[in-house]
Amino acid sequence: MKVYINVDHSSVMEHADDKLKTACEKALAEKYGKTVPRQIQERYASELDHIVANGFAPYYILASMLAAKSRELGYLHNLRGCAGGSFIVYLMGISETNPLPPHTYCPTCRRVEFVDAGQYPSGFDLNRRDTERKRCPNCGAALSGDGHDIPAEFFTGYDGGKTPDFDLNVAPEIREDMLRYLGEIFGEDNISFAGTKEMVSCDLLPHAMFSVLKRMEELTGVSASSIKFEDIDIFSFFMDDDFKGLPFDSELVRSISDTVFPTRFSDVTRILGFAHGRNVWTDNGENLAGTVCVPADAIAHRDDVMQTLLRHGIDRKTAFDFAETVRRGEAGTYLTKEREAMLLEHDVPAWYIDSMKKIKYLFPKAHSTEYAMNYLRMIWYKIHYPAAFYGKENI
Repeated sequence: MKVYINVDHSSVMEHADDKLKTACEKALAEKYGKTVPRQIQERYASELDHIVANGFAPYYILASMLAAKSRELGYLHNLRGCAGGSFIVYLMGISETNPLPPHTYCPTCRRVEFVDAGQYPSGFDLNRRDTERKRCPNCGAALSGDGHDIPAEFFTGYDGGKTPDFDLNVAPEIREDMLRYLGEIFGEDNISFAGTKEMVSCDLLPHAMFSVLKRMEELTGVSASSIKFEDIDIFSFFMDDDFKGLPFDSELVRSISDTVFPTRFSDVTRILGFAHGRNVWTDNGENLAGTVCVPADAIAHRDDVMQTLLRHGIDRKTAFDFAETVRRGEAGTYLTKEREAMLLEHDVPAWYIDSMKKIKYLFPKAHSTEYAMNYLRMIWYKIHYPAAFYGKENI
């Protein structure tokens, strides 16, 4: 159920632009230091400029308030769709997904170094339990990997003019509390469930996964947000364990994982993309991964198409347009002889072009990344506290 807020009668939304900028710059400095690397600063400034120019700041303020309220009530949440592709969304604490290109950063002196996204599709892949953590050449502290290489365009639109649409998954038991919170802040008369002019909106969607994670925290005394993904032996789990009691318990996911052989965070994200798209794995990727190409090169998300075409030297607008047509399942008609010839001239493989044509719908990488984090948290509890994990009701 989508909740609409009348911003004309709310003092909370006054000076939303300034509030957004102040909060973001504080978070930016905390993460990357006072001297923010140029590439990061440019991404931040570009998104912020578009948000302010289009009057979208109230949407981000509202979503950040709801995210903060969920945390205050003691529950994790996540975002659905493409919203996690925004760096501003990450800085505002609305999402855990850092959409920047994969990089290492030093938590002590804030040194940043970008890495090859082809080799490390996710910065979390740098935090492997089977590899020694690199040290900062400046101060010697252990480096952390972050960044999931997600373009902003799928959420903001190519020119930044797409109206933000925030869909938050929250624990079912706190949804009413959050609605009451909105009433207290904005006034009951300024809240409705049918949108009209001069209103901002946010969707609160119940998801039992967050009830389960809360229950695991209570039973084990271990905070879900404190779990380190590198402490999970992803390969051993997917090869030797079963998915009973986990949200991705299905024959399709098992079949995909048997081909992908997941060892890294990005592999888990990719599996979710394969599983949630249409004609992405079945009769498509399953015939390519491991034979024609390595699984990491097969299309799993709409973002993959754009990033792949960019790496082949195609301009950003054209790459985005191609990705959008593939997302909608329209590549078969969009790929005229002239457009196909252009891709071939840029050394895009013929098998990749054929794969784009077969796809009917592509999942957003931000959505898969959000879910991968929480699924891995559930796997950690399942491995380390099986009695507590199986004491709950299956979801």
